[in-house]
Amino acid sequence: MAKFNTNQISTKIVQNKFFVPVMLLLFTILAFAPVIPFLGFYWDAWPYLWQYHVFGPSGYAAFVASDRPYSAFIFTILTSLFGTKAIFYHIFTFLCRWLSGWAFWWILQQIWRKNRTINTYAAILFILYPGFLQQPIALPYAHHFSHLALFLFSMGAMLASARDKKHYWIYTITGLIAQLSIFSLEYFASLEFIRPVLLWISLAEDIPDKKSRIKKILQIWVPYLVLLALFYYWRVFLFSFPTYEPKMLNELNQNFATGFFDLILQIGKDIITVTYGALKGIFNFPVVSEVGYFTTYGYWAIVILAFLFTGLVLLILEKGKSEPAVSAERKSLVQVILIGLLSSVLAGLIFWITKLTVRIEFAWDRLTLAYMFGVAILFSGLIFLIFRPRFLRIAFTTVLLSLTIGFQFFNAMDFKHDWDMFKDFFWQLTWRIPDLKENTIIMTTNFPLKYYSDNSLTAPLNWTYAPESDDEKLSYVFYFSDVRLKVGRLAALEKDLPVYQWYRSFSFDGNTSDTVVIRYDPPGCVQVLDNVYANAGIIPNLSFLEAEQIPLSNLDRIIADPQETKYPPVEIVGDEIDHGWCYYFEKADLARQVGNWDTVLALKSQADTLGLSPRIPSEWLPFFEADLRTENWAAAADLVQASLAEEEKYKSGIIFTYDRVMGEMQIQADQTLDSLINSLRD
Repeated sequence: MAKFNTNQISTKIVQNKFFVPVMLLLFTILAFAPVIPFLGFYWDAWPYLWQYHVFGPSGYAAFVASDRPYSAFIFTILTSLFGTKAIFYHIFTFLCRWLSGWAFWWILQQIWRKNRTINTYAAILFILYPGFLQQPIALPYAHHFSHLALFLFSMGAMLASARDKKHYWIYTITGLIAQLSIFSLEYFASLEFIRPVLLWISLAEDIPDKKSRIKKILQIWVPYLVLLALFYYWRVFLFSFPTYEPKMLNELNQNFATGFFDLILQIGKDIITVTYGALKGIFNFPVVSEVGYFTTYGYWAIVILAFLFTGLVLLILEKGKSEPAVSAERKSLVQVILIGLLSSVLAGLIFWITKLTVRIEFAWDRLTLAYMFGVAILFSGLIFLIFRPRFLRIAFTTVLLSLTIGFQFFNAMDFKHDWDMFKDFFWQLTWRIPDLKENTIIMTTNFPLKYYSDNSLTAPLNWTYAPESDDEKLSYVFYFSDVRLKVGRLAALEKDLPVYQWYRSFSFDGNTSDTVVIRYDPPGCVQVLDNVYANAGIIPNLSFLEAEQIPLSNLDRIIADPQETKYPPVEIVGDEIDHGWCYYFEKADLARQVGNWDTVLALKSQADTLGLSPRIPSEWLPFFEADLRTENWAAAADLVQASLAEEEKYKSGIIFTYDRVMGEMQIQADQTLDSLINSLRD
């Protein structure tokens, strides 16, 4: 009796029309919401924000004209609403992911009306899909997820119009309006061809006669097909290929056999990547020594909570379903799996034509967005086919989804760490460089931030040092020398070479002689490199490229005593971070550059009072030089003995600095210090 009551209650819950959307929302909250308050702006979000800062919402038409001219509307709307508040973009993208999952479930319910449980499994898998890693890059992917929701709604509306004669025109008109989003984002253009297949399955029971069904499908699909044809005509013949060329078509034209073989290999490789490759990442567990206690314990807390929640939801879902006949279910599962595979292949066509290979890594995992539809269907079909006993199915899926939710938390924490490092970097940069002369290049390589390109960093660099900009001219540019040499924007690491850099509607004109070379290698501080104070002989472990770019560094580009000190945009990055060791190092390094030795010593005294010291011994060098300049030999010797000489690799920096200063001052240090330095030479 108790079992009957439990099943009855479960059935009542599952059949409630709000059960699935609320359940999907709770899964979305559990996977993506916990870290949202701690996330910021990443990657392409910064150039988009810089455009908003300079020209306002109306400037996006020119900004996106080169690749997606019809996407301006979404950024105009969002920036008008949210301005520079990161949290609102994260919430919007979060809601779009949830709405996409809900629309996806609506589609499946219209295709397999008797498979509510499988459809719900698929919708959960769709929401949590671990192959797409860039959810925290909220502003750019607000575009993608809003259009994914529109694409799925369009497909759902089309299916609804086929069976609801009363509301046919409402569904058709709204579906076609939603389909217009394809002109703004092309990611789902090849997946559009799944529409007639879904109509075929959806109408199978109502129209068993195949000829009549084909006729009905054409009646429903033709308006969408016409719109799709218009898109392809515009994209191929009018707008052409502004970013990626149809390389695969060219290869097939030159040598069909070889090109076709390469295409088959890429299809197989990419399908494995978006399935097995996506799932593989959920088994990467955090380690305290690598990511700290908060991330590690937070991960396991999320996993445990997800395990309890998922197990309860799946138990209610499975108990509340009416079991179909085993043979009918098996036949339906084969169909589900085949549709999942077909959808995945169709999703990839638009990328394979341009020979874009999907990878589960930043930034190429963005291509997995198109595959989510097919992969979620495929996974749900395989789960039900392999795990026939209900208990095993619930147990396996609970573990799978729990680890996936934990993985999403772990991934978001990686973005949080990058945002924290971003803020540290820009505050340290302004401590060391209070202002910059216009048309300066900030150059580096081996930059530690994972989710920022040099194009990304150019925007906050200009926002920091040229906040009043009101035109398309960039006053500063950030260059990763390895990247710019590779793509040809830098001809060579030589002085007096012209530099022209454009990014969408913005451009920079400069010269390699107007460069400041920096290094950022946490836990070390930001360091300005140059031939005098911080060269390859002084700073250990520099790569060949880091050493090669140092001669370009021109400290005269730094305005050491500006009328107005510049700061990062506090409305975005928040208030100035705490003054730890790096604050005193940056200020001391700046004071050393202008020869203000009293300031360097005062900063050393303040740091000592606070008990601060560097993690990188070479950061004592400004203070060591100040002791030498003021002939405080005992203090200089103390620094050598206590810190600078603790590792062999830092000795050359001590010797180089000592010899340079003694040569410039034309004096002799006291015998104790001189003997100590000479002992390091052995």
